[in-house]
Amino acid sequence: MKFCPDCGKPCEGLKFCGECGFDLRPYLPVVDSIVPPEASKSPMVTVTVSMTAQAQPIPTNIETLLAPFDWALNDDGKTYTITGVKDENIQSADIPYGVTIIGEGAFNYCQSLTSITIPDSVTSIGEDAFAVCTSLTNITIPNSVTSIGEGAFDECINLAGVTLSNRITSIGFGTFMTCLSLSSIAIPDSIASIGEYAFEGCKSLTNITLPKHTKVAENAFPATCRVIRT
Repeated sequence: MKFCPDCGKPCEGLKFCGECGFDLRPYLPVVDSIVPPEASKSPMVTVTVSMTAQAQPIPTNIETLLAPFDWALNDDGKTYTITGVKDENIQSADIPYGVTIIGEGAFNYCQSLTSITIPDSVTSIGEDAFAVCTSLTNITIPNSVTSIGEGAFDECINLAGVTLSNRITSIGFGTFMTCLSLSSIAIPDSIASIGEYAFEGCKSLTNITLPKHTKVAENAFPATCRVIRT
């Protein structure tokens, strides 16, 4: 019990004495501010999560989209290999996302094929995959592709435009052999080697620029083609 220092009357919890009006505030104990439980917690930490771009989902109707092709389900049970076509007179092909392999000879001798779209799920193009596609004029090989088989575009005589993946490391035997209309092609820095006859018979190819580190096999280019190193 607290008492007024002036009149001696009880004054517990008062700021002024109820009897004499004495100012009791200087005699009150100092009380620390009460911090709400929420405010006493550790400071909030803001976490920024870096989101990795998700791969494009495989279409739920992919087997419908694969109808023009012969195909096989890969061992992972999710992705597909194109092994051939239902009709060799196919004029255009739109390969659906989810195909990872264009198999050996898949479009071989499709002489009416003028255009093809390859999605960036494809990682491998097999030997002779597009050989003798004589009506094919342009092709873009996406950067997902890491390997192209020998003779993949052999005798595509009207193939004039090729965009190569920047992840392939070699161009093998006869890959673009006898592509008579091919007058230029950009060779990416990733190419470590170019095999025999890779561009042999490409009569329109008069100049080719190669990275300094690229090894070139004998007869890789026509004798009339000038090789420039950078």
